[in-house]
Amino acid sequence: SSTSPAGGAVNVSTGIAITAIFSEPMSAASINDGTFTVGGVSGNISLNGATATFTPTSALAGSVSYTATLAGGASGVKDVAGNPMTSNYSWSFITSAPLTCGSVTVRCVDDTAGPTQEYATIQAAVDAAGPGDTILVYDGVYSGFVISTSGMAANRITIKANGSSALINSTNGRNEGITLSRASYVTVEGFTITGMPGYGLATHDASSAAPIRGLIIRNNTVQNSGSSNIYLSQVADSLIEGNTASGSVGSHGIYLANGGSDNTILRGNRCHNNGKNGIHFNGDSSVGGDGLHSGITVENNILYNNTANGVDADGVQDSVFQNNLMYGNGRNALRLFQIDSDQGPKNIKVINNTLLVPSGGGWALKFSEDLGGHTFFNNILLSDSSSGSISVAHASFVSNYNALVGRLSFNGESTIVNLADWRLAGYDAKSFTTTPVALFVSTVTPDYQLKSGVPAVNAGSSSWNGIATPVTDILGVARPQGIAHDLGAYESF
Repeated sequence: SSTSPAGGAVNVSTGIAITAIFSEPMSAASINDGTFTVGGVSGNISLNGATATFTPTSALAGSVSYTATLAGGASGVKDVAGNPMTSNYSWSFITSAPLTCGSVTVRCVDDTAGPTQEYATIQAAVDAAGPGDTILVYDGVYSGFVISTSGMAANRITIKANGSSALINSTNGRNEGITLSRASYVTVEGFTITGMPGYGLATHDASSAAPIRGLIIRNNTVQNSGSSNIYLSQVADSLIEGNTASGSVGSHGIYLANGGSDNTILRGNRCHNNGKNGIHFNGDSSVGGDGLHSGITVENNILYNNTANGVDADGVQDSVFQNNLMYGNGRNALRLFQIDSDQGPKNIKVINNTLLVPSGGGWALKFSEDLGGHTFFNNILLSDSSSGSISVAHASFVSNYNALVGRLSFNGESTIVNLADWRLAGYDAKSFTTTPVALFVSTVTPDYQLKSGVPAVNAGSSSWNGIATPVTDILGVARPQGIAHDLGAYESF
């Protein structure tokens, strides 16, 4: 159905995993090192439903064309029913040019006294770096660092792990692993940060009027921090992508804080088993600025088993939540409100999410201090608790094409109605009630892709209230695959 990298892609990262998404769930036994190959490369192969992943055992070479092949025929890849793919499928891509130690713009850090050691510590390399430089950190065990130098939009400062085992396990002197102090246009990529007393990775020292801009925080694993794993204060126009944030002792997985933190994308992150929320937003009027977050996009994240909410948002407006999976969180899945911020939620778009609440939890979707103007469609919003699917406190919203349970409220839970009465108020004419067991491949494994033929398949709309459905699902599969769009984060085949 699709591949990553796509066929013909160039400047592909040498640290990438290669994935193939099939048109239906596949047989795990048929996906192996004989049927999924990348020329000249050894790697580990895994399967999740319809997605096969080839993870190279070491980084790919730079400026090289690689060809990946899926074997067809009787001895090739097969679907779960044993039907083989008819013929081989191959695609090629070219990796980016290698970063060369000794180059004027590359600063290599190695904790061993080997030939790539230009700097023994990350901090020493960071202190010497300027716009356009890349700090390449080889596998090893390191102390944290503080960066207070900004790059430029066209000449970023990039600090990246060269392999998969660059570990930061002692602090930078500020009880943190990585600190960005008023540093804009910086990329931090590929590190493992563990056991920091305070934040794992954090930004500080900006203001609402002059926020940090243009950060890329990508593919880091931040775990077991005393406070939030990733804390981003007054960060605007940035991308927070592909990070895993887990096991925060006292706080959140990812925390976007304070006025000025607008127009930022949180995409493809995995936040789980944190002491409070998976992702937390707080506009906080006391810090200055407008006390709000606006222009936020939260998409393709998986948030599960957090103590409180999947997403907890204080003062978020004019923002989008799409293609997210949230399950097993202790309270609500998606919770928007106003406490410290200047105002509550307004003009929020919730599209193609799978939001599940376990027994004893709260609501799949709960808005309070609500200013209305919202659009909800193509979602799966289910609760096993005594709460329900949608609770809003302002009747000015539109909602349709959702899979629900029959507990809904448009007045902040002063009254709770079933779907029939909800429809009489003008909402969800095309929605239906169901259960997790009826829809998903497995709620035990878990696998929240849709089973074949369930009511959520082909039950969605390509747009609603003038807002288009996302063109791909949480895995990057194009929508629609069938005669219409599916509900939830996953598009079935």
